Amino acid sequence: MTLTLVSGGTAGSSSIVRRLAAAAAALVLALGLSSCSFLTSFDDLSSEPAAGTLEAALDDLVSTESFADDGTEHILSGEINSRGQAVGYHSTALGDLASGEVVPGTQSAQDGHGLYKAQVVVDGTGKTSNDGYSTFFPDAWTAQQVVDAINEAYASRVSSGDGGYDGVTSGGISVHMYLDDFGLVVTAYPVMEY
Repeated sequence: MTLTLVSGGTAGSSSIVRRLAAAAAALVLALGLSSCSFLTSFDDLSSEPAAGTLEAALDDLVSTESFADDGTEHILSGEINSRGQAVGYHSTALGDLASGEVVPGTQSAQDGHGLYKAQVVVDGTGKTSNDGYSTFFPDAWTAQQVVDAINEAYASRVSSGDGGYDGVTSGGISVHMYLDDFGLVVTAYPVMEY
C-alpha cells in the first residue's frame, strides 16, 4: 500500500513541507506501508484524457473561458439533459467522437454561409425540441473555428428579448445563444439566412 500526500507548494512553505515529509515518513513506518510519495500540488494528481476521446478533443480547445462547463460539449457533441431529452449538437466537427448524429435525409439546403438544419439523434435519442432539428455551423469548420465564431458573436451580443442573446461573427453569421447566471454560454447555434 502507498500513502500519497499533497502539499500546496507555495513559496515560503519549505519548512512546512519538510515537517510534512518527516511526518509522512513516520506514518509510513508506523502503518507498515510499502512506500510514500509526496506531491507538490493537486495538479500532479490530474490525468490527461485519453487521446482520441471526446474529452481529449474538448480539452484541446482554447479560448473557452466564455463557455459554461458543458457548453462546448452541448454545442459540439450534443447531450441528453436531466429530463432525458436530446439537446444541442450544432457542429459535425468532432465526427464520430460526438454523441450526436444527423438523421440521414433530413439535411436542408445550405445558406450562403454553409449553414443548414437537420434532424438529430443524440446517443440514440431523437431530439424533440424545434421539431427535432438543430442548425449547424459549416461542416468544413473545425471545432476550434466553431468556438472562435461563438466567441466573436459573444463579444457583440445584444439581448434578443426571449432570454437569449444574438451576436454576429466577423464573417457575418448570426449566432443565437443562451447564457447561465454567470454570463457563460450554455448553448449557441447559427441562425440561417433564408
